[in-house]
Amino acid sequence: PPAVFAMGQMCFYGWGVNKDKKRAIEWYKQAAALDYKPAQNLLAQMKKAKTIRILSGVVSVVVIAVVAVVTIMFLGTAGKQIIRVNEITDLSQTVTAKDFSKELGKLMADYDDELVVSGEVSTNRVILKFEGNRLDLSDFLADRVIARENNIVVIQFADEAEAQRCIDELKNSNKILFVEEDKYCITVESISEEYCTLEPVASTDHTEDYYSWGVPDMGLDKLSEYVRNNFSENEVLVAVMDSGALIHSENAHRFEGGMSVITGGPVTIDEHGTHVAGIIFDGADCDNIRLCNLDVFTGLTEETSTGLLFSTAIDIAVELGASVINMSLRSTEEVKVLEDAIIKAYNKGVVIVKSAGNETADIATNISYPAHMDELIVVGSYNIDHSISYFSNYGDSIDVCAPGKDIWNCSHLGDGLLVNLQGTSMAAPHITAMAALLKAIYPNATPKEIEEFIRNSCRTFTNPQAYSSGKYGMGAPDATIFIENY
Repeated sequence: PPAVFAMGQMCFYGWGVNKDKKRAIEWYKQAAALDYKPAQNLLAQMKKAKTIRILSGVVSVVVIAVVAVVTIMFLGTAGKQIIRVNEITDLSQTVTAKDFSKELGKLMADYDDELVVSGEVSTNRVILKFEGNRLDLSDFLADRVIARENNIVVIQFADEAEAQRCIDELKNSNKILFVEEDKYCITVESISEEYCTLEPVASTDHTEDYYSWGVPDMGLDKLSEYVRNNFSENEVLVAVMDSGALIHSENAHRFEGGMSVITGGPVTIDEHGTHVAGIIFDGADCDNIRLCNLDVFTGLTEETSTGLLFSTAIDIAVELGASVINMSLRSTEEVKVLEDAIIKAYNKGVVIVKSAGNETADIATNISYPAHMDELIVVGSYNIDHSISYFSNYGDSIDVCAPGKDIWNCSHLGDGLLVNLQGTSMAAPHITAMAALLKAIYPNATPKEIEEFIRNSCRTFTNPQAYSSGKYGMGAPDATIFIENY
């Protein structure tokens, strides 16, 4: 019986013989008749027929079995959309980004062990975006397919070779906008711990009105006061895409909640996300500037994520109504699904701020992808004397710099405790705070207009050579310049 079953496998996969699925099923039936359990189980799985009806607004979904495929149809105002998969494939669909996150979390829990998350083993997961209303995946032997109404499809394989075959064949189709493997190639922009004060101190030891020296240096205290006095009715939601944040009690009334994009549950508290969130609260000191925390990094391998997770987090932020997004991430590889989500959010009016990275290198070398995108405000770091921080990346993609060295703010180790950290991850949230305040003043301003407000409110650096080189953007933003001019 195992040999008969093996003949079926050879025909099904085209191993040494011509691929012939009809002949393969005949061999499987012979093996099943000989009481071979793997063949019986496989045939039972292949015979599954599913009918699913899901109603969400104007969208309804029907899944039906048709001969050798399963077909999913999205019926809505845009017309009928049909996705066909192989009969051995488990097919599901989602409409909202939150629902998609839940399905994705289940998928990763089943398939992504420590070797996968570490990058030692392929995820065997393919992401694609197609145009039109039809997609035929029936020739690919996928375990699962998750489809969204926005033409994004996730295909999970058990076999790496089959996943690569899917990529190789689909990338040549003019109906496929992009197709790529979902890799754990994204990490958080790690802080530079040199000269950091990692031992937390009580906030009562600091008598300043603001923990970060960057708040008064950038005039964010004056801009916050301006917003409180004139635009307090305009609420702005900021989404922090980072590791999980501990929200200190002094900021709890301005916190909209947090979630792990991977599990759909609570975030895993971490130093990086806590400090970043604290800086935003510090810099945008207005009750109408609120914050949500989306944890996009896995717990299996510290501070690692995929393009699919980050793009899903961006979609969730848009669904939640975020006007500004703060990201501290880097990838050495191009990730099309992330680019697609950034562009969609930008086109919907969301301002996205990204740290430049801490490698003291030109980001033109793509060491801090996706810093090259025009849709992002990319932020380098300067010191209290307005010289460039030694660790800050540079390059033509840098838009502005902000305070990033010796920054005191919230610690994840306890409510009311502070730590001193440094990095462009500390600089970016200062700009995020300014962008949020500007959105409160100009709710209908486009991301490009907000960026221009920030760029046009800059001072030069102390080091003229660094400024004139053009490698550090327009300079150091000063919100008081904006107040005076606008």
